[in-house]
Amino acid sequence: MTTIVGHEVRNMEHADLTGANLYSADLSDTNLMNAVLFGANLTEANLFGANLIGADLICANLHNADLRRADLRKANLTNAHLFGASLFGADLRGAILDHAILPEGVKIVDGWVVYIEKEVSTPI
Repeated sequence: MTTIVGHEVRNMEHADLTGANLYSADLSDTNLMNAVLFGANLTEANLFGANLIGADLICANLHNADLRRADLRKANLTNAHLFGASLFGADLRGAILDHAILPEGVKIVDGWVVYIEKEVSTPI
């Protein structure tokens, strides 16, 4: 790892992490461009600001992962489990989300995350 002005820069571009157990791993601001994370366990992982452009996240478990401000453009999230994940500010333009399980109340519109408020019924 390289340190620039007190900040770690992690480059894992093209890394093959197939089936890796990355439970609760701190991968914030990590370059995972085109990385293979097929079937990886990223439960509760910190991926804040991570570069996941073109990453293979097929069947990955991202339950309760922090994906805020992550760049997921053109990432393949087919059958990925994202329930409980935080996606605020994530860029999913061109991402493949076939059969992905999204967090409750989340909708993807033109590649951007939209949180949908639940309607609360009031008794008459």
